[in-house]
Amino acid sequence: MAYRPSLLIVGTILLASGSPSLAAQWRGAKDVRPSSCALADSLLGPPQGRASVYTNYKPSVDTSYLQSGNGSPAKLRMIGMLVFSGRGPVRFPAPTVSFLVGRGQLATWLVTTPTNPDLTLMLDDTTSIRIGRVPVGRFNGPADLARAPINVQILPAWALALARARTAALTIESSRLPIPKADVRAFEALYRFATCDTLQAH
Repeated sequence: MAYRPSLLIVGTILLASGSPSLAAQWRGAKDVRPSSCALADSLLGPPQGRASVYTNYKPSVDTSYLQSGNGSPAKLRMIGMLVFSGRGPVRFPAPTVSFLVGRGQLATWLVTTPTNPDLTLMLDDTTSIRIGRVPVGRFNGPADLARAPINVQILPAWALALARARTAALTIESSRLPIPKADVRAFEALYRFATCDTLQAH
């Protein structure tokens, strides 16, 4: 599966927002498809679909970076990111989940209101995970063209629940936005790769 440049740009921006010096060091990025292993299969079932995971590794600090997401054109996108020491696997992965709210009244409100929005994840219309109030990332540009980034460090149990979900939605205050199914499947692929595979030496 070819990696989409639009997602690479978003991921680089989000990574750089946390650590500019670290973002400049990554080399050797590639897409991989997760394989099957006993631990992940026991948690998620056998692999399904063709979702891939964006991987990178920095030898000088022995640090790995994984990213999910497919750049789907939607009002809401979800990207999972995980940075960890070594090449993996990670027994209890807890990725950062980044939501990107696209153009529209909600995005404009998010980048202009002084109040942090209250977020809740709804999984398979049965499981509700209240994330709470989270700051919105910066947007430099006209408010009517706003794209609002929201980064959430989720707990390991939340990550597993999201990886198991077939469908998901994000509620921002009173607005409920479906998360693209492709992004949910890509997050499952990230979780599977983190618990199964190790990055190959370059």
